[in-house]
This record gives sequence, C-alpha cells and structure tokens, in this order.
Amino acid sequence: MKLIKHFGIFFLLLATTVTFAQPPNKKARIKAFKVGFFTEQLALTPAEAEKFWPIYNQYENDLKALRKNRPKKEQIEFMSDAELQNLLNGFFSHQEQEINLQRKLAKDLEGVLPLRKIVKLQLTQRHFKRELIKKLKNHKRRKMSPAGKGRKNRPDHPRHPRD
Repeated sequence: MKLIKHFGIFFLLLATTVTFAQPPNKKARIKAFKVGFFTEQLALTPAEAEKFWPIYNQYENDLKALRKNRPKKEQIEFMSDAELQNLLNGFFSHQEQEINLQRKLAKDLEGVLPLRKIVKLQLTQRHFKRELIKKLKNHKRRKMSPAGKGRKNRPDHPRHPRD
C-alpha cells in the first residue's frame, strides 16, 4: 500500500514538474512582449501601469468580442445587390464600433494618463503590430533556415567565424 502511495506522489510531482517546465505558450510570450513594449514606449510609471493595464485589457477583450461578430467575407460573386449592400453596411458599422471602442479607451484613460501618453498610445499600438510582425518573420526565418545555418553562421552573432 505504501508503494502505491509513494508511486502516486512521485507521479504527481513528475507531472507537475513536466507541466511547469514547458515553455510558455505563444500567446503568453506575445502578451509579455506587448506589456514590455507598451510600458517602455509610453514610459509608464509603476502607478500609471497599475491603472493602465486593467483598462487596456478590458478594451482588448471588448475589441476581441467585437471582432468575433465581424461580418463574414462571403463569396461576393454570387451575392445579389441587396446582399452586397447589407455586407457593405455591416463593414462600415463594424468599423464605427471599433472607433467607438477607441474613443471609450481614450476617455477611460483621461484620469489615468497624461493626454500626451494617450495620443502616443495610438501610435504605439501601430508600432507594436509592425514590430510583432517583424519579430515573427525573423523567428520563422530562423526556424526555416537549412541545417548548419543556425545562429552561429550569422555575421552579427558573437561566435561567428570571421575571416
């Protein structure tokens, strides 16, 4: 009986160790990159960051919910004029709702951040998207490189064999 009990505890500890040893998932890494990027670009103080992130996270959740209900791009070649008009109106309505969410975010942040940082947030969001795309492309490029052409063969790597 003791053997079964000890085996059960060992298995539980092993499963816990394996679970926590796994690298964080892609979404968690992107979120961590975003938090660091925004905090640096906006020069958020700890007090500002403490108030900013719950408001911004709520904005992102609202935006995500809105995007789930975005009009679907159907095969427009087979649609009637009335259906096309409804689809177009749906696109415009969706864009208006996104703009309204951005306005709400700016209004919610008015007491939390100075106006300069609220304006800079709009630019930082675009800049973050570009940086994330660049980072993902570089990661994919490194992952897809042929065998033997890893990091050490890059000229900017500290152990690159120089002539």
